[in-house]
Amino acid sequence: MAGFAQVALRIIAVIPILVLVALLVMDRRPIAELLVFDFLVLVLMGAIVGADLADPAVPHTPTVLL
Repeated sequence: MAGFAQVALRIIAVIPILVLVALLVMDRRPIAELLVFDFLVLVLMGAIVGADLADPAVPHTPTVLL
């Protein structure tokens, strides 16, 4: 149960930051109008956050400071 609580707290801490950064990168454009670089940045951020949420051994601070 402690592992679930740790993952839940990580989700609560990281997802709002990821959504905010994604909105700043997308700048009110639909996904179809994104440049390739912007799309790759969003995919990379998703991979970093996914690694942080999936593995408790990964340090949490570098992900939050992303």
